[in-house]
Amino acid sequence: MTQTMTPEAAVDQLNVYWDSATSVYLMLYDATATSSPPTAAEIYAAEVPEENGYSRKAIAPVLPAEWNAATNSAERTMLNTTVGATGGTITYSAYAIVRNGTAESNKIATATSANNSFNVVGHGLNNGDRILITADATATLPSGLSGTTFYYADVTDADNFTLLDEPGGAGIGFTSDGSGTLRLRYCAGAAGWFEKLTSSRTIDPSGDPHPFTGITVFQEV
Repeated sequence: MTQTMTPEAAVDQLNVYWDSATSVYLMLYDATATSSPPTAAEIYAAEVPEENGYSRKAIAPVLPAEWNAATNSAERTMLNTTVGATGGTITYSAYAIVRNGTAESNKIATATSANNSFNVVGHGLNNGDRILITADATATLPSGLSGTTFYYADVTDADNFTLLDEPGGAGIGFTSDGSGTLRLRYCAGAAGWFEKLTSSRTIDPSGDPHPFTGITVFQEV
């Protein structure tokens, strides 16, 4: 039976459903910043910063030998990939798969409360894209915003956008610019919780890339 991932619900799954037209990405995140099971918004909000060579890793599920194209009947496949660091270490304590998502994970944002807008150079958003705005550990969000509430983009131009409460809905205002490093988080697709590690792992640029092997992904039929 086909199961559909529900992005807004708590994610307590070790599987994500996939078909040949689906974009699939591996993402690394901080499990200590989420509940158990986490919501999809918590997973996106806790994704490691896009720095030191980190970005979501595109992966192509390989169809098993028993795949039957005539009946579209394969039930599972495997994902195998590696993640490496450049310019510094990458520390994570959980990983997930983004289905029907984007390669972009997060970019630094600047808020302006005078017109309730955000500036992100080359944000790449389209009207109605689902996003989060988060603050790094020593930063604060603009007043009135939550780091684990999904918002929707209302694009002004290639570098600026405002927030809506739903696609085509009401605008979201805030009363301060916040402080420190703010991030635009790209939240398209469905994030499936694959593994919460027993302790944090660090990818070091001087070492070998970390392998991720044997992840089971059910086929959407």
